Amino acid sequence: MGRRKRDKVEFRFYEIPHGESALALLGEAWVGAYGRGEVCLHFHNLFEIGYCHYGHGILILGEDEKPYEDAMISAIPANVLDADGGNQYHSGSGTGQAVVRLLCSGKL
Repeated sequence: MGRRKRDKVEFRFYEIPHGESALALLGEAWVGAYGRGEVCLHFHNLFEIGYCHYGHGILILGEDEKPYEDAMISAIPANVLDADGGNQYHSGSGTGQAVVRLLCSGKL
């Protein structure tokens, strides 16, 4: 896969609600057509588990790029760079995708 331009890196801080063990990022806001914008490397303070309901794309972890598709699961440790296209989670090849994200402290 070809190299992508990575213009910036950002830190995303998430807080788990008091009394909960994880934060789920769900709903229509997380459905998107990826890979059509700037690739934004980011990292976050929590362990992230992703599940792709449908579609396909490319998961970028640091310098590694891995394809994903329907029914695949990703696991990204806290403080590891990953990338998205635009303001979403993963960079893709232009298909609509629904990716559910579960962020946790790793102490479930």
